[in-house]
Amino acid sequence: MTKRLQPILVVAMVLLVPALVFAGTNNFGVAKTAYQNGSLVVELVVSNAHPLAGLDIPLRYSEGVTLEKVTFEGTRVSYFDFKSAYINTQDRTVLIGLLPQLSPVAKPDLAVGEGAICQLHFRVDDESVSEVTIEAIATKDPNHVLTYIYHDGDVPRGLYPEFNSVTVSLSNPGELPQAYALRQNFPNPFNPTTDICFDLPKAGKVNLTVYNVLGQKVATLVDGDLEAGNHTITWDASQQASGVYFYRIEAGEFSKTMKSMLLK
Repeated sequence: MTKRLQPILVVAMVLLVPALVFAGTNNFGVAKTAYQNGSLVVELVVSNAHPLAGLDIPLRYSEGVTLEKVTFEGTRVSYFDFKSAYINTQDRTVLIGLLPQLSPVAKPDLAVGEGAICQLHFRVDDESVSEVTIEAIATKDPNHVLTYIYHDGDVPRGLYPEFNSVTVSLSNPGELPQAYALRQNFPNPFNPTTDICFDLPKAGKVNLTVYNVLGQKVATLVDGDLEAGNHTITWDASQQASGVYFYRIEAGEFSKTMKSMLLK
């Protein structure tokens, strides 16, 4: 069950990591979603190439829903001594902290593999909301960033898994989109990053490109094959000047262009 502990307890895990390194072979995301007893349950999954001695998972979710609890039963981390989820409903954030061992009884690190580590239970407050977005965040005082902790010999280190955000449909959670769609970026106007969401009813090649008002290409956000589902891509426009930009998607026979505004 959720442990609504103060953030200082979750930060104890981060203090075990005096050195951090980047790695792109470890992943974090959503495994499946479903309605259970009137709640939208989103299952989070971890894929790790190293045995993990801890996980720090700070997340934010979009408006229209309330995160009521986080559960860990039946997951890869159910045997962990420390399973904490500090929920701040006002900021729509949750800080999840996981450590396999705090007691004198020895417990193994999370083995290399892939699978669910917890379930987020949301109450839908606004019936007009059609989807919920979950994104990774970084916080200060205390400091949190999405991190997997492992041991390099006797030295604890950290891995930054690849995850920006994911959007889940409330009308058909766990099901594939029924049609192609490109959505308005959020936030808009923005500075300097914004999220662009789109739906793919089937897998295939996708091209997502950004142009300025002169029709010049300024960024290619996607150029390759993607699986069917709801996708969110973050555009970092920190190197661009303020102004209007157009982003265009081409996927199969579907194409669409939308406008965004960068204000610095």
